[in-house]
Amino acid sequence: MKELIIIKVPSISFSEQKYFIEEHRTPEHPEHGKWDALHEHIRFAKEEMGFKFYSENFWNDVIEKSELSWHSKAGRLAHGFKDYLAVRRSISAYGVSTYNRYQHRYETLEVLRQLVPLKYNNSNWIGCNFFTRLDTLNAVKEFCEVLDEPRVLEAGCGFGGNMFLLHRLLPKTAIYGFEYTYSRIASCIVNLVTTPMLEHLFLADVVSLDLEDKSYDVVFSHHVLEQLGQEKANKALKEMWRVSRRGIVCCEPSIQGCSNIYETWRMKKLGYCRDLLHMVKNLPNCKIRKFQQSTYREWPNSSYVIVLEKTGE
Repeated sequence: MKELIIIKVPSISFSEQKYFIEEHRTPEHPEHGKWDALHEHIRFAKEEMGFKFYSENFWNDVIEKSELSWHSKAGRLAHGFKDYLAVRRSISAYGVSTYNRYQHRYETLEVLRQLVPLKYNNSNWIGCNFFTRLDTLNAVKEFCEVLDEPRVLEAGCGFGGNMFLLHRLLPKTAIYGFEYTYSRIASCIVNLVTTPMLEHLFLADVVSLDLEDKSYDVVFSHHVLEQLGQEKANKALKEMWRVSRRGIVCCEPSIQGCSNIYETWRMKKLGYCRDLLHMVKNLPNCKIRKFQQSTYREWPNSSYVIVLEKTGE
């Protein structure tokens, strides 16, 4: 099932972009087949975000010039208190999870510049949001560097930030991404409208992927499985494993090692999946190539990177 999307872009190089977006969600999904709603979300995203043309300078400014600054104890306490209140509000509003999956939430690639509290080498810092993504992207890059014309899929591509950064790291790699709702895919469409990845976006549910076995070389997720809860995250991990040919990369919370009392409480209250290693045990022909605490993690999100390689196939 496909829908033709036409986006008018105020640019000297072109004024109209046409492409098809595919629907891989089941008919039970509440948005299934309601294409007018998708067009409305794209219109909202364009009005709220505007079109930006990210040049090579964007990479240089964000990645190569960004620095860490010390996060004071007072600042940590203030952020911790705000986070605690946010958790309580989330529980009150949604029961679990940090936000409603169907809320209108449009974000530009400027989110990558956003300053966030970080844990780095067990110390507290303030740094750009993109720092938290580097371990994930570098792990995907290592997978792809030994492959000939690899195909990469991001499960839950959000606003397109990871795809944008990965395209800069691997310009010759075909990078695909999907989202679960119209509101989330709209940001990705607007942000990636000037890139070849625009035609590689589609709609899907990571818990039940309507995709063929081994249809992508590498599948990765970045803080997506966490909000599904342990049971659904386990199903999603199996689906990612099924559609990957060489392996998968995940950056998700875990109770091992780095989570303190507050972080563990937070994961439990929000209904997060909390044990990546437990989920990996039932994957066939699986070799754990890496399982380690993220070099940079956004505090108080406990964060581990796990790299799984398929063997014996």
